[in-house]
Amino acid sequence: QTCALPILRVEGCRAGVRVEGGDYGGTTLAALTVVSNRNAGVVLRGAVTGLTIGTVGAGVVALANGVGIDVGDGASDVSIVGGRVAASLGDGIRIGGATTRRVTVRGTLVGTRADGLKALGNAGHGIVVDRASDVQVIGCTVAASGGAGILVQGADGTLLEDTNVGVGIDRITVQGNAAGGVRILDGAQRTVVAASRVVGNAAAGIE
Repeated sequence: QTCALPILRVEGCRAGVRVEGGDYGGTTLAALTVVSNRNAGVVLRGAVTGLTIGTVGAGVVALANGVGIDVGDGASDVSIVGGRVAASLGDGIRIGGATTRRVTVRGTLVGTRADGLKALGNAGHGIVVDRASDVQVIGCTVAASGGAGILVQGADGTLLEDTNVGVGIDRITVQGNAAGGVRILDGAQRTVVAASRVVGNAAAGIE
């Protein structure tokens, strides 16, 4: 099932779109415009499985939310595909919780305008992986964050592949992250950075 409209705008709520535990195999949330929500634009909580966000039309556009997309508390087998997460007051995408696993972020623009080049940064970190396991960030652009581009802390089995951190989608235009490119902290295990371009960041590229 695809839950999508050409334009679905969710604005001014505590949380824009909230999905609780359940099996959502084959379901897509797409073509969303989620703006100016106090806590988070899209919240996934509990045993949410088989859910895809993005993939159709404009995908997820998360502007001026507390956190753009917040995945946690046991969510698994979740994909965030395409779309844009920008101008959040906190982190762009946060994936957290020791029971959260198998989350993929693929082809998403984090911290840029729609062209993937001009900055529209998130005030916090671009993407945070906090204690979750088997998270993949593939083919994304993460730029212009007020914190680190990608922060991995206490997580296990994180793969960062074919991702631009600190530059635009063209891999040339510098839009650095203020607190470094990729930061790996708090005993994170089995973190792999492969075929990615991490340049132009204010602090260390990979730490």
